[in-house]
Amino acid sequence: MFSVEGEYNKYIALGKQWYTSIQLTGKIKLPFNQPYLNQRALGDKDTYLRGLEYYTIDGVAYSMAKFNLKREILNFSIPTFIKSKTYHKIPFKIYAKAFTDFGYVYSKERLITRLNNKFLYSAGVGLEILTLYDINIRLDCSLNQLGQKRLAATNKTGF
Repeated sequence: MFSVEGEYNKYIALGKQWYTSIQLTGKIKLPFNQPYLNQRALGDKDTYLRGLEYYTIDGVAYSMAKFNLKREILNFSIPTFIKSKTYHKIPFKIYAKAFTDFGYVYSKERLITRLNNKFLYSAGVGLEILTLYDINIRLDCSLNQLGQKRLAATNKTGF
């Protein structure tokens, strides 16, 4: 098997507490006749579309684009009452955001799924909370192309 994967991320500060970002990701596995075990595409780890988090979409090639528009709505710190230069306050930043995701998964074989070989999309709004050590808590409300509404909460840490 020969596999090529790539990712591009761009983050832009628009000013006055507005930010935008784009993430482009893709992968292809050759030859296209792969055993089922090698056909993992979207829905694995960080390769998912918001609104389709609960779906695993198998195939030998995929592409994905994620777009975000954020605005910082709160920025504050809570004292810890610990005498330390680094831990005397816990910082919090809260962002409101709007997003849209697009994707496509190619499968040569017709697997038992209704989502591969189709244009995939979702959109939504949410909140992001950033705090100590790059702890990132996300609350997303999304709508996908199947007409399903999702409320998802995720937590990522920078350590």
